[in-house]
Parts: sequence; structure tokens; C-alpha cells
Amino acid sequence: MSGIHNATLEEIGKALFNAKSVILFPHENPDGDAIGSCVALCSALRKQGVDCWALVEEKIPDQIAFIDEGSEKCCTKDPDCIAEPEICAYIDCYGESRIPGREEIFRRGQKHFCIDHHITDSCGEDMYYIDPDESSTTLIIYKLLKASGVEIDRRMANSIYTGLCTDTGNFQYTNTTQEAHRIATELFALGVDHDDIMVRLNQSVDPRQTMLESAAMANMEIICDGKVAMACVSRKLVDECGALMEHADHLINLLRDMKGVEIAIVFKEKAPEITKASFRSKTYADVSAVAAQFGGGGHERASGCTIFEDMETAKARVVEAVKGAVRQ
Repeated sequence: MSGIHNATLEEIGKALFNAKSVILFPHENPDGDAIGSCVALCSALRKQGVDCWALVEEKIPDQIAFIDEGSEKCCTKDPDCIAEPEICAYIDCYGESRIPGREEIFRRGQKHFCIDHHITDSCGEDMYYIDPDESSTTLIIYKLLKASGVEIDRRMANSIYTGLCTDTGNFQYTNTTQEAHRIATELFALGVDHDDIMVRLNQSVDPRQTMLESAAMANMEIICDGKVAMACVSRKLVDECGALMEHADHLINLLRDMKGVEIAIVFKEKAPEITKASFRSKTYADVSAVAAQFGGGGHERASGCTIFEDMETAKARVVEAVKGAVRQ
């Protein structure tokens, strides 16, 4: 494994399943991998009598809300879901900057863990397992559950499979591995509902999303001899389309999928002086290095950062950094 860890999955699993209470912390603006990882692990821990919740800061996007549907929810916005958690764990992220608004709750934990597949140079938690070679964090959770002797039920399998599909772009992205396909086969054997998941993920687009994407694409910019495509999503544009900012989450894929484009960038105006920049690359550009210049991070092919400046200023700074990435 090329990542960093100070414990095996067996050791982390033993600590988690022997704990009395655990709070899981997915990253802000959670995606299918973050929520899928949390729901799978939370469900498994609860089956073993552990009091567990996944604490989120905002509403889970409609497109992936089905992961936690049903009578027994795993995700909550209640900061007092567990007053004195024994373990608090980063899931699919690392660092307090990735869980804004929940930092103090994370510190309540007697012990702190991290399970992730994003690139990082170090980790200061009590127990951690980070492997950027994994296609998704849900695959790490799958291995942890297997190593812990957990009987994986259909809900866990669906959650893991959803996260895998999300992070590999339905097995299209370059992070798709032979192992990812092998584990997907094992998940099928556990009763994964592939058809239902594909419809929910890819064929249930809100009309407001289509309107917002169309408006943003109409004003896209293509630079660097066609190698970089970018679009801006202001709060005004979102309001004009009667949409939500989350409806712009798929926009970056539309930009990247165009012929000749290597790097796609979407700028989102979160507030007058706060801009979220998301990056995707197709074959060779390391966009994690670009995001790192602005305090962000992620994967070589998918990264992001938050810049505390207005959108036009943030865009100008990012464009200069991206030009260097394309040349390299």
C-alpha cells in the first residue's frame, strides 16, 4: 500500500466494534462515497450494539439521499446525537478544514480516527488508514468489514456499491482498478440493486439542474488551446434558474467530457467573498497540485479548494495556476 497508516484494518475494526459510541464525520458537501461509507459502517456498528451516527453539516444532496433512506437513518445534523462519543472518525476526508462547523464536536471524542483514500502527507489521529490507491473509501470500508468478520447485508452492500460507482464515474475514470471490478462482483453476489442505483444516480435529474447546467454552459470559457474548460455558477444564476447550488455538482463532468479538454473547472459562489473551485482532469494533469496551491486537495484527477475571495478574483488566480499544470 502506498498510503499511510499506523494500524491495520483489523485493528481499527476491533477498536470501532468494541467502542460504546462512535460519530462519523464525512466531508462538507458530501458525495456518494462519503455518505455510502458512513451508512455502511454505521449500519454495521449498530448491528453490533455500538451507538453510532454520521454527523453532517448540511442537507444531503437529493441525488444521493436514497443511500440513507428508510426508517433507521444513519445521518443526522444534530450536534448532540451523542453527548460524549468514545471515538470520532473522519470518513473520506482528513482535517478540521474538511468538516467546517463540526470541529468542536469532533474534538469531543476520547479518541480520533481517520479512514480515507485522499492524498495526504501526514495524519495525527490515534488510528488512521489512508490509501490513495483505493478507488473509493467505500472499498476500504468493505475491507474493514470483511476483516472484522461482519456479515454484510444488502443495505451495506448497496451503500458501498453506490460510493464505488460515484467515485469511479460508473467505472469510467482512471482510478478504476481490477480490484474495483472484483469487489463489485462480490457486492452483486450480496444482492446489490444495480438497476435501482443507476436510475437514482444517473437517470433522475431534477429539471432545475438541467436549466442551471444549460445556463452555465452557455457562458463557459475555453482556454489554453482548448485544453481547459471552465464555468462560473453565481448565486444570482442559481436563483434565476430556481435551482439549488447542489444542482451544479454534475456540471464539471459536462465540461471535462468535451473533446480536447484536459482540465475542467467549476467556480461556485458560496458567499460574496467565498468561492469554491472544483477541478477534474482527463488523462495527465495533476489537479490536486493546483488545489493544494489554494489550501485544498484531493486526487490527481479530482480535487477542489475554497478561496476566500470574490469569484472573478479567484478565477483569475486559478487560471494562472492551471496554465502551469497544462504545460507540465
